[in-house]
Amino acid sequence: MTDRRGFYDQHAPTRARELARGYHRLLRKYYQFLVPPGQRVLELGCGLGDLLAAVQPAQGVGVDFSAAMLELARARHPTLRFTLAEASEFRTEERFDYVLLSDLINDVPDVQALLESVQHHVFQHSRLVLNFTNNLWRPLLALSQKLGLRSPKLPQNWLSLADVRNLLHLTGWEIIKTETRI
Repeated sequence: MTDRRGFYDQHAPTRARELARGYHRLLRKYYQFLVPPGQRVLELGCGLGDLLAAVQPAQGVGVDFSAAMLELARARHPTLRFTLAEASEFRTEERFDYVLLSDLINDVPDVQALLESVQHHVFQHSRLVLNFTNNLWRPLLALSQKLGLRSPKLPQNWLSLADVRNLLHLTGWEIIKTETRI
């Protein structure tokens, strides 16, 4: 756990440059399409908070376990609220219309525990919006990292769409829509 936190704290200063790249711009646009403005939105694993800010929430709460990331997020997005916590351990009495998990399930040690914990933060009508890296990209991403074209990453969970569907089912989520878009 400490190694993960230290890794992200160390890479916080270069994260803004990474978020300016095409993949993250595309994610922000797609999430803007999926999440209407003016909603109550929780983003777990929010990093610098750019995705949360992009969906223009009426109430936006970002949670991350990296204090360095959150320090930068607060400076970048002063109208949003940020909390330091491990995503699966975060608790609040607040409920949200949308919960965002962008590239988080690839990175957490226990995906099922995370998906179960999200249930504490939602209404019956709430939506969970998540994206994760397809295993087919694994060789290309590893090569691009070795060539210095991609920022370093910690070892990832390489889950298939079937794996994620099963985990969502086990944790009480109803799947409304899936896409293999990006």
